[in-house]
Amino acid sequence: MSVSTLELSGSPRELLQTFGLLTFSGFLRPAEISQLRAAAETVRDAYHRHVDACRPNLQQSTCMRFVEEPIWHPDDQSHRLALMEYGADARFVGSVEQCLQGPAMYCSSSLFINPRSDSHDGDWHRDLQFIFYGDEAKVQEHVSGPVRGVQFQIALYDGDDVEYVPYSPTRYDSPEEYRVRVSDGGAHAREAMPHAIRVRQRAGDALLFNPNGLHRGRYHADKPRLTLMYTYTPFDQPQLTDFTYTPWMASAGFLEGLSRRARAFYGDYINHYQTFWESEHRQPAFR
Repeated sequence: MSVSTLELSGSPRELLQTFGLLTFSGFLRPAEISQLRAAAETVRDAYHRHVDACRPNLQQSTCMRFVEEPIWHPDDQSHRLALMEYGADARFVGSVEQCLQGPAMYCSSSLFINPRSDSHDGDWHRDLQFIFYGDEAKVQEHVSGPVRGVQFQIALYDGDDVEYVPYSPTRYDSPEEYRVRVSDGGAHAREAMPHAIRVRQRAGDALLFNPNGLHRGRYHADKPRLTLMYTYTPFDQPQLTDFTYTPWMASAGFLEGLSRRARAFYGDYINHYQTFWESEHRQPAFR
């Protein structure tokens, strides 16, 4: 495994806070890639069957959440357990903790896939704009704040589907960046962004990035994409959002079959969020 973030110097935390991303080539071994790819393909196919039957308006979806949710694993649990084991893997969590300079808490999982026919480049965004519901004054206030979350992506097919603007976590938008990302109700959000770089990944390569920075994905039907993402937060900063509303995690026997390390890791997550789940009594989002 090699680290190849343009030969930049600085600690992982400093690089994530300033440059915005870290890349690790050869993060997974070939056998691990095959195992994780099979699990992710099983989840993707189950999701496609679900939307075809129940949510035809989502047939062109390019992202699904909660790869461990029981609805995607009605019978064989081996793929669910594999996906959860990797989310708790010491290499994954340890890399994140180097960036946070402290213990990490699991937050959520996502799977990015290519559309079946509707090819498009994604919208440029900063995740903060969703957290603050489009309040750009708050986005501007918090954009260069401490890293409060790390997105850890593993490519399971070769591709170059992620674009990022280096150093954008250190400052608010330039006038041209604002025009692309925000102006006219987001009408220009799929246009080219100045100074963006495209991240090339081979299957098994890892990408860690700061979601406060300007970024987007590419979703073309003729370019197969299968990218698994685990999101982590600082241990002492739980986030009560749709992304952490996962009450199935606390169901009886859900952690059985996992390693001791993984059970402890997700046990901490359950302890943090179970009261939140019990107080909401609603259907999970993103389904």
